[in-house]
Amino acid sequence: MNLLQRLRTFPRGLWWVGFCSFFGTCGLGAVLVFVSTAWCNALEHYKITTISELMRGLLMTLVYAPLIFWLGIKAYRLFRGRWPLLLTTKGTLGYFIVLAFAVFPFQFLRIPVNIRNHRIEHSICTKSTSDGMFTESKGLTTEEYAHLQQMLSLLPDLPAEPDSINVLYYSDGFLPVFGIKIRCAVARASQSGYPLYVPMTKDGPSGWMSDTTSTDPRVAWLVYEDGES
Repeated sequence: MNLLQRLRTFPRGLWWVGFCSFFGTCGLGAVLVFVSTAWCNALEHYKITTISELMRGLLMTLVYAPLIFWLGIKAYRLFRGRWPLLLTTKGTLGYFIVLAFAVFPFQFLRIPVNIRNHRIEHSICTKSTSDGMFTESKGLTTEEYAHLQQMLSLLPDLPAEPDSINVLYYSDGFLPVFGIKIRCAVARASQSGYPLYVPMTKDGPSGWMSDTTSTDPRVAWLVYEDGES
């Protein structure tokens, strides 16, 4: 009698099928999440975990996941006597794979998102450098800036359609101390109507200002500063 036949005839073997399929699915999901994200120190610095995100993560890990897993085991014990399909290897395998998706739904839902964002995050990483509390990104596109804006809500909306975006970000990490300086290369016509750039001397956002130090007749720079000390 081979292993597959033993698993089909010996009820305890079905539990091995169930647990292996459950943890195998979870492990595969974890690998896909890891390899589909082009993470680097710069992106990690831009990422801020809010209190609400932290609380949701704790509730999902400590309350939701154990509860759904326990209910799934109880349901399997209850229904396997009524549904002959659950007494087969394929039925048990399918049930515990579905249970894995139910226990960790948000993690599995992040996989296609990470795959779609892989190209953007990899491009941001190649344009960024991080040194301790400072991170600088040069030559970002509007698409890349929009991605950083989703990660760091401190970044303002762009005032015009820029050709290139430079971001300098400082953050203490533990204390509410940060500094942001954004320079956007825009057409000369887009620069009119903004006040002249003056380096920020106090906390708070400066608003977009026109930097007239550029001598290129075709390109102008708009500057934004924000900070808290």
